[in-house]
Order: sequence, then structure tokens, then C-alpha cells
Amino acid sequence: MPRVEPERVALGDAGSGSTTSRSLSGIAEPDSIARMRSRLSREEALSFLLTHIVVERQHAFEMDQATLFEIMTMAATAESRVNQEEGAIPHEVIETIAAEFIQR
Repeated sequence: MPRVEPERVALGDAGSGSTTSRSLSGIAEPDSIARMRSRLSREEALSFLLTHIVVERQHAFEMDQATLFEIMTMAATAESRVNQEEGAIPHEVIETIAAEFIQR
């Protein structure tokens, strides 16, 4: 599902360099708050990861406690990489992480 990025608008006088982000609710937020929002949540990473492994790659596995922990760790790793690395492409990060799991 595509993410909707906040609209950038300048507030204050033109020379101040102060910008804010306008959320979907229309409330203006400082840029620092807008940057703190993650590009990918852990839940989204988990969903994309499982979809890629099971549906796209048609890889079957037994979901036991150890596997659940491993998949949750992979989702957390994907979330962290996407949100910390500028220019990281979420589906590429997830596919790379999933490849290690599938090859076992």
C-alpha cells in the first residue's frame, strides 16, 4: 500500500526558513516531528515479510515459537534499516532479509 507523505508548506515570513509538515488531518507539525515518523512500521514489515515468503516465493515453513521469534526479529531488523538508512527501499530490504530465511 503506498504511503502518503505529508504536504510541505512554509509558514511564517518567507525569509525565516521555517517549514512545517501538514498531516492528513490538516494540522501543521514542525519538520522535526514529521521526520520522527517512521517510513515503515514493524507491523507493516511483518506483513510484507510474510507475504513475500509465503505468497510470492511460495515457501512453506512450520510456525513454532522459535520461527515466530525469528520472523519477528527479521521484521524489527527491516523496520530499523528502512527507517535509519536514507534512500532504503522497503521491499528490497525485506526481500534481502527474507532470502536468508528462505535459503535455510
